[in-house]
Amino acid sequence: MSRFGYDFHPPRIPIDADIRWVLLAAFADAGPGHARPASPERAARLIQQFSLVNQVTSRLSAAQLAQAVTPALQEQISAVARGRVMRSLAVVEARERVCRAATEAGVDIVLLKQAALEAMGLVTPGQRYASDVDLLGDSAQIEELSRALEASGCLKRLRRNPKYHPVVFSTPSDISLELHIAIPCLRLNAQGEFLQILDLKRNNLVQVAANSQANVFVPTRAVLAAHLVTHGLIQHRFTPQHHPAFRVVVDAQIVELHRECDANSDTFGFIGSVLDRREFDALAELSQQLSAGNLDDLSPKAQALANHVIASSIDANYRSLLILQRQVQKIHDVGPINWAIGQAKRGFFPTDEDLNILVQNRIASNLGDAKRLTPVMLTSQLGRALARVTWASISRLWRDPLSPP
Repeated sequence: MSRFGYDFHPPRIPIDADIRWVLLAAFADAGPGHARPASPERAARLIQQFSLVNQVTSRLSAAQLAQAVTPALQEQISAVARGRVMRSLAVVEARERVCRAATEAGVDIVLLKQAALEAMGLVTPGQRYASDVDLLGDSAQIEELSRALEASGCLKRLRRNPKYHPVVFSTPSDISLELHIAIPCLRLNAQGEFLQILDLKRNNLVQVAANSQANVFVPTRAVLAAHLVTHGLIQHRFTPQHHPAFRVVVDAQIVELHRECDANSDTFGFIGSVLDRREFDALAELSQQLSAGNLDDLSPKAQALANHVIASSIDANYRSLLILQRQVQKIHDVGPINWAIGQAKRGFFPTDEDLNILVQNRIASNLGDAKRLTPVMLTSQLGRALARVTWASISRLWRDPLSPP
């Protein structure tokens, strides 16, 4: 199924001096050099809107950053980065906790996403921000692992859609441990089921995690790359508010996705049933060109992808359009009646996870307030999105995403 072209409709985004500086600072091997943003205040804001704080602060020294965006703004950005690094260190502790629990229970697990990237030595906690731990286990052993985690002090939380992601735990430091029994969107062949831990083992698609406990594995680089791509471009395609759009570009650079475009690479083979090859290649091209500091010679597909990740980070109209597209996709997938029932359940019977997210984001002060706010918030979100997109369509003008708010 081709997904490229019919659901990407971003406005055209000119790469001005501020955006150029931020992208070079976050991605280019040589950094921004002697270039300066036109507006230090706007550049500092863009770093945070693009969710590239960790990338910029890990690549530039404090002096380089202060010289470009003023010392006060540098300290503001660095403070955000320090807070994220502290959170990431808590995530590392949570990863070690689940690894110990798996070993004690004799249960095999495969680390995914950030946990795998760190275990494979591809990133440090300061380079790529993560707030939870994802792992893959055998559905037949989930209960054993759950008991071991509860014995270690973790608390189980309810999930709304448990088919491939049945259990979430919170550690004593409030880090989520998300237990998967399959990797959505990844298959051995177009007709197969989503990859499970037994599939990975039987096909030599896992390896023992270095310096880790027994029973703890990491996926091969091709599987890891495929998962990171589908997580950003498929699972969170329409929800940049939950998963920053630039994260998939960061991940593509980390795993050197352009090397996975080789005809003999397995990466695209795992995801070819859900992602058009042109979009896969566009992501690889975009990450490679950003590394080279070349922002002016992107192919039309790579430029469209660049417009998408930039606009979904800073353009309120485009974000509203994505929200509506997500709901249209759900209606198409499950039918209008089931969609309406699902929205009602989510509004009036939210899970612990839904409520905790509202409290953590300070939308509600406690779980009781969160429960009362949920139906109003969901209705308001869709209403605002519909009103914004309708007005933009009538006026046929997108608000300039580059102007100050």
